[in-house]
Amino acid sequence: SAKKLSRASAQGFIQTSGTGPAKKNPAMVPLQPYLGGVTAEQLWPLNNVVMGVWVLLAVAPTARITTVVTRIVALMYAVLYIWTLPLQLARGAFPPPVDGDMFALKNINAFFEMGPATVYPAWVHYLCFDMWVGWWIAQDAAGLGIPRIATLPCLFFTLMLGPTGLFLYAMLRSIYSNFLLPDKPKVA
Repeated sequence: SAKKLSRASAQGFIQTSGTGPAKKNPAMVPLQPYLGGVTAEQLWPLNNVVMGVWVLLAVAPTARITTVVTRIVALMYAVLYIWTLPLQLARGAFPPPVDGDMFALKNINAFFEMGPATVYPAWVHYLCFDMWVGWWIAQDAAGLGIPRIATLPCLFFTLMLGPTGLFLYAMLRSIYSNFLLPDKPKVA
């Protein structure tokens, strides 16, 4: 059950199959709560707030409420990030780098294998930055006169695949500003 798995992950275990017992993962450190005793599992539902922002970006990109809500939610995620990651790093949640290179793929992978307390802030990082890029796309497209319907695929891919959506928008922006909007200034 989810409760059983949550308890197992909090004790430094991972589930390797749907039916077998949880097995110890030597890379995971016991889940420690953040300030105030809150755990990553308790904070996880806050991630759903971002979906409301994406709906606003799709249906009302230039509305004042969209800008206000986007900024508030982005700041909320920034605070969550600041509150969660540094505390885990201070507790030694980041494993010592192998071969002295903390940015080597194997060292980044070891960080993500340490469990929910380190994965949660990383996920908040993605949510916050992808949402902010989506907001910029919506604002920039409206300012250039690019039809909202044309930006929807870019927003979707920014939500789901971050840089892919940004790339698609850069291509769309270039096509519209250089070929389809002749009275607008040319942009790269």
